[in-house]
Amino acid sequence: MYNYYQQQPASSLPRTGNYYSPSLLKGHPVSSLEEVRAASIDFDGTVFYFPDLGNKRIYTKTILMDGTSNVSMYELKPIPNDAPVTGDFITR
Repeated sequence: MYNYYQQQPASSLPRTGNYYSPSLLKGHPVSSLEEVRAASIDFDGTVFYFPDLGNKRIYTKTILMDGTSNVSMYELKPIPNDAPVTGDFITR
């Protein structure tokens, strides 16, 4: 008679310990756009983040499917204290 409660055999695939971690951001602080353009990044399409706090900007860089790189810039702007907190809320 076959025992249905036997342990399953261990997977034949090796475990490398390289697990996806969504909380880990790749990149490093920079001081200019030229640093971002010269930065080496992974070719797997991962988005790299480059904060430039001196110029109040954040740059992103990724490699596209055709092998070219794409750099985007986001400018940091303060949120005004008089911004409305209440207003057009849906109640129904």
